[in-house]
Amino acid sequence: MGRQSTEILDLVTEIERLQAENRRLEHQCRSLGHSFAEAQATIDRAKIKNAFKDKLREMIVEEKSKQEKYFNLLLENAKSIIVFLDQYLRFIYCSRSFLDATGIPSFGVINECEFNEVFHTYVDNDFGEVLMDRLGRAMRSGQTEIFTQNINMGSSEGQNIFEVSISPMLNHDSSLEGVLVIFFDITNLEYSRHQADQANRAKSLFLASMSHEIRTPMNAIIGMSELAMRDESSPVTMEYLTSIRMAGTNLLGLINDILDLSKIESGNLQIASTTYSLGNLLSGVINVMRVRIFEKPILFLVDVEPDIPGNLVGDDVHIRQVFFNLLTNAAKYTNEGFIRLSLTAEILDSSHLVLHLTVIDSGIGIRTEDMKFLFDSFSRMELERNRGIEGTGLGLMISQNLCRAMGGNIEVNSIYGKGSTFSATIPQTYIEGALLAEVVYPEKKPVIIYDERELYRESIAKSLECLKVHCLAVASTDELWKELVSGNYRYVMLPRNQVEKAETVLRTNGLKSGIIVLADLDFVASHSNVTSLTLPAYVVSIANALNGLNMNQRSTHSQIRFLAPEARVLVVDDIATNLKIMEGLLLGYHMRVELCDNGEEAVRRVKENHYDLVLMDHMMPVMDGVEAMKTIRASGDGYFLQVPIIVFTANALTGMREKFISEGFSDYLTKPIELASLNRIIERWIPQDKRFQVLEMLQDNKVEVEVPFKVEGLDTTIGLAASDGSKDAYIKILRLYRRDVEVRLKDFVQIPDEDDLTTFIMNVHAVKSASASIGATEIASQAAKLEDAGKAGNLDAIAAALPAFWENLDLLVQRIRHAVGDSPTAYHHDMKKMQTILMDLQEALKNENITQVDSIMEQLELLVSPGDFASLSDLVLVSEFNNAASLVGEWLESAGR
Repeated sequence: MGRQSTEILDLVTEIERLQAENRRLEHQCRSLGHSFAEAQATIDRAKIKNAFKDKLREMIVEEKSKQEKYFNLLLENAKSIIVFLDQYLRFIYCSRSFLDATGIPSFGVINECEFNEVFHTYVDNDFGEVLMDRLGRAMRSGQTEIFTQNINMGSSEGQNIFEVSISPMLNHDSSLEGVLVIFFDITNLEYSRHQADQANRAKSLFLASMSHEIRTPMNAIIGMSELAMRDESSPVTMEYLTSIRMAGTNLLGLINDILDLSKIESGNLQIASTTYSLGNLLSGVINVMRVRIFEKPILFLVDVEPDIPGNLVGDDVHIRQVFFNLLTNAAKYTNEGFIRLSLTAEILDSSHLVLHLTVIDSGIGIRTEDMKFLFDSFSRMELERNRGIEGTGLGLMISQNLCRAMGGNIEVNSIYGKGSTFSATIPQTYIEGALLAEVVYPEKKPVIIYDERELYRESIAKSLECLKVHCLAVASTDELWKELVSGNYRYVMLPRNQVEKAETVLRTNGLKSGIIVLADLDFVASHSNVTSLTLPAYVVSIANALNGLNMNQRSTHSQIRFLAPEARVLVVDDIATNLKIMEGLLLGYHMRVELCDNGEEAVRRVKENHYDLVLMDHMMPVMDGVEAMKTIRASGDGYFLQVPIIVFTANALTGMREKFISEGFSDYLTKPIELASLNRIIERWIPQDKRFQVLEMLQDNKVEVEVPFKVEGLDTTIGLAASDGSKDAYIKILRLYRRDVEVRLKDFVQIPDEDDLTTFIMNVHAVKSASASIGATEIASQAAKLEDAGKAGNLDAIAAALPAFWENLDLLVQRIRHAVGDSPTAYHHDMKKMQTILMDLQEALKNENITQVDSIMEQLELLVSPGDFASLSDLVLVSEFNNAASLVGEWLESAGR
């Protein structure tokens, strides 16, 4: 029993052992299973990886094959020539185009051949040396070399033009592997460029020709109208002449726009640098623009800072063009409201400033979507809406380019339907000294201002405040008279319809305030004690008025600063009209002017006479201006090399001034001749020792010249002032006035009806202007009232005033006829002068000296009756010089008796 128990225990123990072993084996089997699974997974991943590597290798081989294929196709089909050289400059590959160009049968012929060997054999040998030098530079610097060269590629006929690019090929460590050389054949491109250059030159030649052909007749139109306006006093004729001159000036502006566009497109726009007066520039711009704007019911306002330096250095011609273009653009698109010109300056240092020019208008504005086209050539916004507006659309584009060329720019802001603001910046150099405008003793010149137009009141008040002048602007006449009688104001500024009332108030209260009329463009002063200030008034004109300068005088004497009666000037031009114009423009200097119609004759005259100045046309038959000038220069030393010879030409393209001066001319003038430009030439070149300073004939508003007659109702002081102080010119104007009024008197016999009212207003306006200019102030005042009544359609007022006006006008004409007469013996004090003139004319007629005859005839017209002068003039016009000389002889015999 005991033994069985033991055996049982042993058996149980064995069973437990076996169970434990079984569990161990099961665990081991599970571990082996996991290991097997991991091994299998590893095997599977390896198979996949190997398969991927095989596929990747296959794809790489395929891509490499494809790349090689495309690379070979590139080299086979590339139009440009491609060459690969190794670091030792041996051929390692090239494109088919290189083989074709050089005639090499296959690459194998040149494979691993040295560069020099191939290029010396198959390519231009001279180019090989150039390329070798460039290759060396590229390899040393590691930078690409690009240059252009004419090359003969072996089999090609002649040389082609190639752009050559040499690019070093570097490894990752920046070591040199080789060189890539590409030849781009640009022969056709260069040919096209050459064709374009030729076309551009042809265009320039056309523009030069057009400029000359158009400017030559324009010179006659503008010049002759200028001369005619000096002598003509008939208001209607003056109106016609003014229109002709303005139309000519506008056409000239269009020509200049086209020429400027050509300069901008070709990159030939040049900016000059000269000293100029900002005040003169502003005055010229405002005078022109007020005429253009006057036709519309809009206000023209000018706000200018007075403390801007008055003398600037820059391109005043192009600056003036920017002013005109911006203002003209505003005038075109503004039909009501206002246009405001504002000018300020930003002082940068002791010699530099920036002009800030702003033009604001209340016009139609610009749509947002149109803003991007605003500065394009020939661009016009809303063509349907603006169909009636004239212009090329070049002004803004040219102005922007001009500002940028001068270092500035133009910006624009606009609200559609409400207006636009154009702002230009223009850097300039300035000269320290006088400011743009300044009032002498401003604290002693308080001003009261009245004008029913609020914008004008505010603008004038602002200008006066800037000038440090105390002022008060009032909005009603009641307030005006109340303030005026206080005696606190040295000047009163008011519209013309308040002048008589102001004179009454001042006289009644014993006040001596000066009256300054805020005058519109058509105003002619009929009061000798009144100064007129033509609107828009701005700091320069206001300061002149307050400083006592007579604003009603013409500007001839201000332009001509000296006389030179001993100076001799020769004018050479093949066109008789141009000679006449130039002679007329030079008359004010009292120089001895001689005329010549060809270069060959000019050379002879210069050799025989020592002229102080020669004005020479460019294009003439027989001998042109350049050849004539060179012949004169080659005539000897001293005088012939130094005599000032000025070329005047219609060729206004950029660079022509430099070209003519390099040829040997002393200076340059463009046609049409501008009086200001001519004056600058005269002042620069006439010797100082032959100048006499002009005495101010009209100093302090007084004329020292007297006329030998008195005419009731005629203030000869005013008439002489309007005639630049010339007694002879005044007498001529009186005769013209008499003839014109005698024709018009019939128009004032009957009271006009409504259909004839427009014609009546025009005639009475003409008489008003002419009467004021000769000093017939009472007649001018009566005419002004009739004109105002006509404009208001008040026929009753016309009926009441017209009979007395007709009677007074007829009486004045009779008195003028009696005073100046029609007989050459009317002025005994001029008899000696007339005899001298007749003798000179008789001699000129016998010698058939046409130039001298014309000059003397102008003087004689002032001294003889219109009938006598017409008889003589008719004989001269048909070249009956002997008969004309006989008639003059008869006059001399009569004068001698």
